[in-house]
Amino acid sequence: MLTLNVSKTGVCFPARRRIEPGQFITVEVTLLGGGPRGNDVRVSAEGCIVRAEAGDEPGWYNLAAAFGESPAGDQPGWHMLTSEF
Repeated sequence: MLTLNVSKTGVCFPARRRIEPGQFITVEVTLLGGGPRGNDVRVSAEGCIVRAEAGDEPGWYNLAAAFGESPAGDQPGWHMLTSEF
């Protein structure tokens, strides 16, 4: 599935199932050829759904999830991703 947009703080993506805002999810994103020397960059992070809207196609939803600091204080993958560029 393709994302609608991605940043160091979150991601917006289409889904066939609505997930209510406030629910936590785990998302894995692969940026093909987006890393050093053209390598793929794979990032996995946990986040919270902040928006769920009807999509352009019937039965689809556009979901937005925000990602913050992990409870252990580790740097989230999204921040590591953006530091690569």
